[in-house]
Amino acid sequence: MEEGRDEKGRFTEGNKEAEYTHDEMRKLIKEYIAHIKEGFTKEAFVPCSYKTIESHIHNYPSVFQSEKKLVEQAFRANRLWWEERGKKGLMVGKRFNATTWIFNMKNRFEEWKDVQHRKNEDKVDANITTSQNITVSFGTYEDTKEDERSQD
Repeated sequence: MEEGRDEKGRFTEGNKEAEYTHDEMRKLIKEYIAHIKEGFTKEAFVPCSYKTIESHIHNYPSVFQSEKKLVEQAFRANRLWWEERGKKGLMVGKRFNATTWIFNMKNRFEEWKDVQHRKNEDKVDANITTSQNITVSFGTYEDTKEDERSQD
C-alpha cells in the first residue's frame, strides 16, 4: 500500500501530497524535464506546480531517485539551450537581439547577475552634547582618531 493512501488507493486524511500517484508523478516529471530542456523556467510549467514535483522528489527519494538525476540534467540542458542561442545569435548578426539575450541570462543564471560587492567599513561616531550639537564622522575608526588628532 502506498504511503498516504488507504487499502483502496484513496488519499487518507491529512495527506499533504498532491492528488498524484507515483505513476502519475513520473509522467508529470517526464513532461517537466522536456519543458526545462526547452529553455523554459520551472515556474512556467503548467500541468502542476514545480513545487509539487520538487516535494515528491524530496519526500520519496527511493521512489524518484532516477527522476531526480534526470531533473538535474534537465537544468544543465536548460543552461546549454540558452548558451547555444547566444552562440548562434553571434553568428546571425543584425537579427539577434543581444540585449534581450543578456537580460535573459542575467535573470536566469546566478553567475550572470550584475554583482556589486561592497563591504561596508564605514563607522559612525556620533557625540551628542547638551547644547544639541551633533557631530557625525564617516570613515573607519582609525580615520576618526586621525581627524581628532589633527583638530587638536
